[in-house]
Amino acid sequence: MAENTFLALLDKEKPNIIAMLPQLNDWLTPDRWWSVAYDIAKSPALTEAAQKNPVSLINALKRIASWGLELDGQECFINVYAGEAVAQTMYKGLIRRAIEGGAIAHCVADIIKEGDQVEIVSSSRGRELIHRPAFGVSDGKRKIIGAYALFTLPNGLTDYELFELSDIEAVKAAAKRMNERKKPGAGLSPAWQFFEGEQCKKSVINRGLKRFRGRRDTKAGELFERVRTE
Repeated sequence: MAENTFLALLDKEKPNIIAMLPQLNDWLTPDRWWSVAYDIAKSPALTEAAQKNPVSLINALKRIASWGLELDGQECFINVYAGEAVAQTMYKGLIRRAIEGGAIAHCVADIIKEGDQVEIVSSSRGRELIHRPAFGVSDGKRKIIGAYALFTLPNGLTDYELFELSDIEAVKAAAKRMNERKKPGAGLSPAWQFFEGEQCKKSVINRGLKRFRGRRDTKAGELFERVRTE
């Protein structure tokens, strides 16, 4: 009964949510976006959150719509903290907004594990980072000691952002403090507990993108700034 009540509320809020979706291209149609978001909103975890705090789920959907990202688990997702639904970007969503916003032309990120080698090069092509993984050592089950993001800029030059272990630990500590403000004693979020590598990639990309700015004369450039800072 509670689920039906929430779905009725969701249908009522549909026009307001769809109105926040930017029209940047022909393929991200309101119908396509809504069909994905509606199915996700009916998942067991979000249905339970909706019963306790339906407004938080509605607001999370509005935020994702305003970002112009798809709620597909690749570009962004909705997490639940202490019964509250929270919209969160993933690194693929950040990269997409940065490319479409004209800040970068391409980006790739990866983690660095114990035993890997990293070489830093500066040349007329820009700043470069070379990563040589210790492939096959300990079946890959080695501690994460760093992360990096490689950027190709619109002018063809290259740049990078590099995290050492101390940077990762600082980001994790900040994430833990933020999570415990919502629920004392909660510790790290499920995202950090189960997908540490992906969170490291997202964090190093996000810090690297702070150095770049999207085109100010386009909606996509404006959206890049919004997604990066929210």
